[in-house]
Amino acid sequence: MDIVSSSLTAISLLWTPLEACCFYSRKLETRVTTLRSKMEELTSKENDLKAEINRGMANQQKNLRSEIQLWLKNVEKLEVEVKQIETEIEKHTKGCFPNYLSRYKLGKMMVKGINDMSLLQAKGVFPNGLFIDSSQDSGRILPTSGLVGDKTFNRVSKAIWKLLTDTNTSMIGVHGMGGVGKTSIMMHIYNQLIDCKIFDRVIWVNVSRTFNVEKLQLDIADATNLELLKDENVIWRSTRLLEHLQGKMFVLILDDMWHKFSLEEVGIPHPSIDNGCKFVFVTRLMEVCRGMETQREVKVDLLTKNEAWDLFTTKSGPIQSDEIEPIAKAVCENCGGLPLAIITVGRAMRKVKDIRLWKNYRPQGPTLLAWKKVCLPD
Repeated sequence: MDIVSSSLTAISLLWTPLEACCFYSRKLETRVTTLRSKMEELTSKENDLKAEINRGMANQQKNLRSEIQLWLKNVEKLEVEVKQIETEIEKHTKGCFPNYLSRYKLGKMMVKGINDMSLLQAKGVFPNGLFIDSSQDSGRILPTSGLVGDKTFNRVSKAIWKLLTDTNTSMIGVHGMGGVGKTSIMMHIYNQLIDCKIFDRVIWVNVSRTFNVEKLQLDIADATNLELLKDENVIWRSTRLLEHLQGKMFVLILDDMWHKFSLEEVGIPHPSIDNGCKFVFVTRLMEVCRGMETQREVKVDLLTKNEAWDLFTTKSGPIQSDEIEPIAKAVCENCGGLPLAIITVGRAMRKVKDIRLWKNYRPQGPTLLAWKKVCLPD
C-alpha cells in the first residue's frame, strides 16, 4: 500500500505541471483572437475617456482624479506588454505554432494578458466622475469665534464627525433650541472638512425661515461656482444644478432649516454609499429631520451649569466680589444655559462692579421668557 500511495503521489506531482503545460499550449489561435479583441475594447474605452478628459480639462477649476490617472497608466503599461506578445507571436509562429515550448510560453503570456485586460476593463467604471474641483476651491473658509462649553461641544462635534466619516450614513440632522450653538459648531466642522480634504467640495448654504426654491438653487449654485440665470425656470435650473453636482463627492450643510423640501425639485442628487455624498440639516425642529428622512440625528443640548458660568465670566470679566458673585450666578442661571443669551447678558454686565447695578439688573434685550419664545419652535 505504501508503494502504491507513493506512486500515486509522484504521479500527482508530475501531473499538475503537465496539466498546466497542456492548458497553456492548446487553443492558441482562439487566444490570439481573444487577446486582440480585448485590446481593441480597452483601447476604445481609453480613447473615449481621454476625449472626455480633454473636454473637461477646458475648465481650469477641474483636476483629474488620481484613480483615473492610475487607470490610464496601467492601460498604457498593458498596451506595451500586449505589443511584446504580438511581436513574439509573429517572431516564433509565422501563423502557426509548431514549437511546443513556444506554444507554452506564448499561451501563458496571452492568458495573463487577457486576464489583466478583463480586470482593467472592469475597473474602468468611475461612479464619482473623472474630475474633482481644484484644491483652492474646495470651499470657502467661514469666519468663526472660539467655541464654548467644552463637554457639550466635544460630545456633539465627535458625534457629528463620526457620522460624516461613516459610509453607511448619508443624511444627518443636527437639531436643538435656537441660540444653543448649532451653527457655531457646524461652522467649525465645516472649516475642518475643508482642511482635511476628505470630500471634493464642502458646501454651506443658509436656508432661513422663509423657504424659497429659487433662492436655494441660486445659493447652492453660487457656492459651487455655477452660474444660473435668475429668469430661468425652476425645472431648467434644477436640471443644470443636478448635472453640475453629479459625480462629485460633496458635503452639503443647510443651516437654519424650518421646512422640509424635495431634493429633486431643487436639483440636488440624493446622497448614497455609491456617490459618497453627505447632507447635514441644521434645524430647531426635529420635524424637519423627519421630513428630510435623516438617518441619524444629533441633539445640541443646553450648556451645563459650569459651562454656562465659564462662558458668562469670559464675557462679563472675572467676578472678584464675594457679594456680587452669587447675584451674578443667579443672573447667569436665568439665561437658561443658552450660549447666545449668556453672551448677550455677560457683555451687558462686563466689568460692572456696583452691586446695586447687579441687583437691579434688567436685560435691555429679551428676558428669559422672551429668549425661550424666540428660541423654542412654534
